[in-house]
Amino acid sequence: LFVLDPERVALVPTAARGFRRDDLGGLSIPAGEGVIGRAFREGRALAYRRTAESTPRDPFVARFPVRDALVVPVRADAQVVGVLLVGRRGRGAPFTTEDTILLLVIADRVATALTHQRLVDRAADHLARLRELGAFSGQAVVDRDLTEILARACEVGGRLLDAKVAAIGLSGPDGRLRLAAASGLPQDNAARWSAHREHGLARDVYAAARPLVVRDLHARTGEAEEFLGVLGLRAALLVPLAVHDRTVGVLYLADPRPREFAPDEVEAAQVLATLAALAVENARLYGDVRGVLDA
Repeated sequence: LFVLDPERVALVPTAARGFRRDDLGGLSIPAGEGVIGRAFREGRALAYRRTAESTPRDPFVARFPVRDALVVPVRADAQVVGVLLVGRRGRGAPFTTEDTILLLVIADRVATALTHQRLVDRAADHLARLRELGAFSGQAVVDRDLTEILARACEVGGRLLDAKVAAIGLSGPDGRLRLAAASGLPQDNAARWSAHREHGLARDVYAAARPLVVRDLHARTGEAEEFLGVLGLRAALLVPLAVHDRTVGVLYLADPRPREFAPDEVEAAQVLATLAALAVENARLYGDVRGVLDA
């Protein structure tokens, strides 16, 4: 059984029979490559039968020779998420139409199990995020140290989305985003931080007043913040820190590998950014009140 790894756009083995324990370790098959990759990309059953050629052109068959093989797609939620392969190494009759139908039925049962497991995993991830956000919310309300709150927000954001780098830039009167807190950002890079609300990705966030998702910065035509490129970061999620329809800063969450950010991940980041924005506003109001009292 091969299941799609969406980040690599490749099929990886998740269960097997008839192979030695370590045979399939580290193996991945790009979508479209060989009979396995083609069955996935084309979404249909494919058969393989060994010919007289000395070395099979299919990389998987060359590594694991079979005389006959049958590969069928595994569909979940109307999408092909993997493939199921059966093969015969010895002599025998080719796979029949009945064999294909049986394998398609098995693939359908596998898809049901995969869908169920994904729902279970999604629910578990959702509960874990709620716990993280709940704990942070309690601290943000009680703690008056803004620097500590924002540093904690970056740590939480990195864990929520499994992102390597998290940073919060607060807008100044000159339009520059001052680095207020960060997690996973090396000290020398923090010292050279540079961002502006009228340039790069931040400009798009301020203009739209909503989150910005970039799967791969290398594929983006517009400019991006310099620190993202210096650190070799590829994927980025930027979320505005908004208070009363006013954006006071940006939460950056970034990763060194191209990746998608799921809707529930973006939603969790929005809740985190809202809590951080409220902490910024509370700190401002507290400072205003202290200023009046001191006067």
